[in-house]
Amino acid sequence: MAQIAQSWRIEFMQPHPRLFDFMQDEPKDTFGYPLCQEGWQDVLERLCGRLEEALRDNETFEFVRIKQKFGILRIGWEDNVSEETRASIEEALALAAARSSCTCELCGAEGEKYHASEEVIVRCEKHAEGRPILETRANKRLHIVRVVAPTEPPVCILRHYDRKTDSFVGPPVDVDTPLHRAATQR
Repeated sequence: MAQIAQSWRIEFMQPHPRLFDFMQDEPKDTFGYPLCQEGWQDVLERLCGRLEEALRDNETFEFVRIKQKFGILRIGWEDNVSEETRASIEEALALAAARSSCTCELCGAEGEKYHASEEVIVRCEKHAEGRPILETRANKRLHIVRVVAPTEPPVCILRHYDRKTDSFVGPPVDVDTPLHRAATQR
């Protein structure tokens, strides 16, 4: 069974040599080996496509860590890229995190966050377990996005994510709270 569970991860990493330094003999020891469920494979494929599209010929990007934490995809990486490319990378990573937070980790269907066994997971109705995390209608699909501009310091903004179009929609959300002001100060 472990071999079957591992196979999607290996099949996912192999076609992306610019993003993974794949270890043939010990694939699970490859930096960036996905430590998440198969339901997020599509999220990862979309992310890799965006990253490969953003990279120029002389630039490098390598996953260091891919995991689930608090119901969101968490990525660690190293790169040698221009500031313009870094902005595209940050946008791709933000979109992947947003999509993961509403995608069932087991099957890839649209899902919601649940508390289960002292952790936060994302599940569809069919795979739901634990108790749902209730979000207000206004805050549903609202994500903090770190924006990197080539000529300015990074800032954090709130954006609405649309799962159907896999994009951030509308203008940034104006939230005037002490926490948001602290997070978005330059």
